[in-house]
Amino acid sequence: MNQANAAAIATDTAPATDPDAAGAPENAPRRPRLAHRSRQLLRAAVLSLALVMGEGLAPEAAHAVEYPSWEDVLEARSNEATKEGEIASIRSLIAGLETESTAARALADQRGAEYETAQIAFDAGVVQSELLGAKSAEAALGELRIAAERSLAAAARAEREARAAAEAARAAAASGGGNGNGNGGGNGNGSGGAAGGSGSGISGPGTQVWNSPLPNARVSDEFGNRFHPIDAVWRLHAGIDLVSPGGTCGANVYAASAGTVTFAGSNGGLGNAVTINHGGGRTTVYGHNTSLVVRSGWAVAEGQLIAKAGTTGASTGCHVHFETRLNGTAQNPRAVLAQFGAGF
Repeated sequence: MNQANAAAIATDTAPATDPDAAGAPENAPRRPRLAHRSRQLLRAAVLSLALVMGEGLAPEAAHAVEYPSWEDVLEARSNEATKEGEIASIRSLIAGLETESTAARALADQRGAEYETAQIAFDAGVVQSELLGAKSAEAALGELRIAAERSLAAAARAEREARAAAEAARAAAASGGGNGNGNGGGNGNGSGGAAGGSGSGISGPGTQVWNSPLPNARVSDEFGNRFHPIDAVWRLHAGIDLVSPGGTCGANVYAASAGTVTFAGSNGGLGNAVTINHGGGRTTVYGHNTSLVVRSGWAVAEGQLIAKAGTTGASTGCHVHFETRLNGTAQNPRAVLAQFGAGF
């Protein structure tokens, strides 16, 4: 409070002389002094309040609210529209990749089924030629063998393309916030579960050149001509069915011998299957797996984990369908592994 204001307050609050009282008769009526005193106090209170509010509100004036300009608003709207456009573009890309992945998977499944059909046709031709003993059937068998080999190559290529498409869709979804479907890279039952590099697997039992793909297994169905339990036709059962006493579903399936994986994927009635080329014209097949651990092109060692047993494809229960072939012709796995001291 400055001196001028203090003097003003002192002047207003000092006792005042009533001009009408001077020289007035003693019996003249006097003004009520209480009302005059109240007015003096009111003026002093108002002045004090003005001083307090003036001092308290003065600093607030230094912090005036700054509102955005119209240019700022337009720029913010433009940035938001650009962001929404980028998100829409990314989602469209992911949707396109997922569509390609689905189509690639369908083609891989189709090629796998064609591979099985070609192999069955070749097996039937072999059986027929053995029954007839006809030399003239050799040319036809050669054509069937070539058809089966081509079908195998086409199925393997389609499987690789399906995996690549699924991985691209998953990567785009992970980086762009898509819906994350990805289609899994497999046919819905685990055939897309491979991961890691070649040669990195869980070692299985035994150090022999050849061994059983399912340790301590027993044979539940033998090699040879039989009435198919699902397709209801007589044809060659080109392998043996193995089951594990400790439970087959999800059991480890190992490579019977060292070689190169030539196929790993959906294989028609064999479900999720693996084919390994061991050199010298000899191959092995492992069917009905619930999931695969290897991919086409991988080098595997004897006893390396390649799959988990299951009941995919044309199957009535968990087991490993195990084939051994020489130049495409199916051989009894019992006899083949017996040559190397392994049995069932």
